[in-house]
Amino acid sequence: MDGIYSTVHNLLLSLQQRIKTMVTLVEQLRDYFRSTSKEKLREEWKRIHSEFNYGPNAIRFIRETNKFIEPIYRHEIVETEIQPKIENSFDGNNSDYYLAA
Repeated sequence: MDGIYSTVHNLLLSLQQRIKTMVTLVEQLRDYFRSTSKEKLREEWKRIHSEFNYGPNAIRFIRETNKFIEPIYRHEIVETEIQPKIENSFDGNNSDYYLAA
């Protein structure tokens, strides 16, 4: 039974750390919205909406996200030569997008 308790204990510790990380991210987001002017938020929203209307490519999404996250939580970008292409005819010119979500 010690093995089961040890496993459950380790899972709980891992979950606790993940919750702390999420709380930190939520606090950073809350602080960002509290300290940023409404005008600046509107400008950013217009830019983001126009640029990411069909979804950002994954690399750009990570770069944009990293601007607002503390360095220890940032994602490392590793680009490869092989990139899967998804045809997108929504914009009328069949641009290729690498959707993040």
